[in-house]
Amino acid sequence: MSDKHRKHKNRDEHIADWERKRHTTLARKNMLEQTCDPNDLRQDLSVYRDLFDSAPDAIVLIDLQGNIVDVNRMALEQFGYTTEQMLGMLFTDLMTDDSIEKAASTVTAFLDGKVVSQTGRYRRSDGKIFKAETTSAIVHKGANRVAKVVLRDASKRKRAEGALAREQMLLQALMETLPEQIYFKDKQSRFIRINKAQMRTFGVTSQKQILGTTDFDFFSEEHASSAFADEQEIMRTGMSMVGKEEKETWADGRETWVSTTKAPLLDAEGNIIGTFGISRDITTVKRHETMRSELESRMQHTDKMESLGMLASGIAHDFNNLLMGVLGNTSLALAALPEDDSVWTTVKQIETTAMRAADLTNQLLAYSGMGGVTVKTLNLNSLVKEMTKLLEITISKNVALRYNFSDSLPPIEGDATQMRQVIMNLITNASDALGDHSGTISVATGYIDCDETYLAQAYVADHLKPGRYVFLEVSDTGAGMDAETRKKIFDPFFTTKPTGRGLGLATVFGIVRGHNGALKVYSEKGKGTTFKVLFRASERATVVRKRKKQEAAAHEWKGSGKVLVVDDEDIIRQVAGQMLEALGFESFCASSGEEAIEIFGREKDIRMVLLDEVMPRMDGEQVYTELRRMDPNLKVILCSGYPEKDATARLASKGLAGFVQKPFTLKILSTKIREILEGTRS
Repeated sequence: MSDKHRKHKNRDEHIADWERKRHTTLARKNMLEQTCDPNDLRQDLSVYRDLFDSAPDAIVLIDLQGNIVDVNRMALEQFGYTTEQMLGMLFTDLMTDDSIEKAASTVTAFLDGKVVSQTGRYRRSDGKIFKAETTSAIVHKGANRVAKVVLRDASKRKRAEGALAREQMLLQALMETLPEQIYFKDKQSRFIRINKAQMRTFGVTSQKQILGTTDFDFFSEEHASSAFADEQEIMRTGMSMVGKEEKETWADGRETWVSTTKAPLLDAEGNIIGTFGISRDITTVKRHETMRSELESRMQHTDKMESLGMLASGIAHDFNNLLMGVLGNTSLALAALPEDDSVWTTVKQIETTAMRAADLTNQLLAYSGMGGVTVKTLNLNSLVKEMTKLLEITISKNVALRYNFSDSLPPIEGDATQMRQVIMNLITNASDALGDHSGTISVATGYIDCDETYLAQAYVADHLKPGRYVFLEVSDTGAGMDAETRKKIFDPFFTTKPTGRGLGLATVFGIVRGHNGALKVYSEKGKGTTFKVLFRASERATVVRKRKKQEAAAHEWKGSGKVLVVDDEDIIRQVAGQMLEALGFESFCASSGEEAIEIFGREKDIRMVLLDEVMPRMDGEQVYTELRRMDPNLKVILCSGYPEKDATARLASKGLAGFVQKPFTLKILSTKIREILEGTRS
């Protein structure tokens, strides 16, 4: 017997067995007398056709003999037959042999009126096998009795379940691998689920640890209240909150920044059941923004100070030219008058006043960073100790002065006079901050290794190299300053006192800048103020030689020969010419560079030239270059209202004989000329 014939024989035997069991059960229930006409059944069910055909699952109606009496559209689609084809078939024609055998074992329960659910394998018209989940039951329609079999393609459900499982897996993987913090909350803003990033942030290791907790368990009350209010508003309006940047203050005092997006959490019916949120940590970004903002602010402040410094230096230069007329004439008058003459005393007072005015211009130059600097190797400890008595009488009697000197302090290179001015101004400022109240001013010295980050956070620290710096720190226990006041403290003439102190801290700013140093300020309202001034530690221990003092009076030395004065200011040419003649020289004056070149070419044997640095058309450098071309051995003294280091920067290496800063007296000019002509400098 072939396999095909054997297969059909087995199938027939199963059907026969099923029929025997069915007839036995029907006899026991006295139901065999009821017969069904397929045409009548289809007619009776016509009222249910629309509902029948619109069902999402395949439905097959069979009579009690196993004949298919009706099918819905889904059954036709699922099995691939036409209606006419299926109505001429037995239901077992759709089943595989193993499914027929499995179904036969449930016939008794089925005919007893029970609903039978099972899984079987079925065959499509093209021969393809698919697995289906079936639910079978007897349906009474009037006097007729049919079996309704509902089939659901299990492969579709499996595929759907698989797709759902994959989506859930992808969602889970996405949640667990994203660096953003993801969380779900119920209507009371209680956590119901968080991802791993949020778990790390909260310091928990399982979902159970956060179930039922709220933001109040992790953050400060202020931040937790704000988050709760946001979530309640989202649930009330159904509107999302996108990209809100907020500072998180944690229960332990830590502060972090996040960019947060929150939205309503919906159930399957679209009802709001809570909220979900995604927070991205932007703490580092915020810190960089703050640093950039502070850097821009310092750069703007530095630019402003440089602009004001240029203005101050220009004013000082012009003022020095004016003072030249006053001091020059008074020094000439004093040289011509006997000291016992009453007029001599009056003129001396004028000279003293003019010298004080010159000191004021030096403060302006110090503020601009262009003050005259005599660089020496200095020890800050020694400078402060030398000033202790002066400092103690300068401050209020209610203030205690405390010192803390660092041992083995490295030396610095700077101008001692300007360093003393920095110390005095800082102490005076601290005393003013205390006012009439009792308090303490602490003065400390030390050294510190500064990196680029530390220097970048200081004032006037542009382009400073990392390394060892010596510092002077002046602290007070005064009222302190708020952020707005701190921004203005180095502005010229800014003060918080009823009566100002002049340039004050602006001068300190200029001196520190002129010494390539840096300033740091620490102050809070009600917590006092600390100024920290930093100067680079000296890399060499070179002591600048002191010039020999010329004790002789101006009239005790006389020169001879021709000297040319070149200056665009009438008063300076006049006074300088008179000074030279008082010293025994024959003077010639030129009001411009062009005139100076013409006179020098005409007059023979000019021994020396007093040359102004700043002039229209041809400046001092251009005139100097041309005169030296005409006579390479010519001795030229540069005269300027600016300090020596700035005025001579371009000529120092070109054979310049000397420098005199305006305003100068007869004695200063006499000493300088004598040094050059006789080589008496040391």
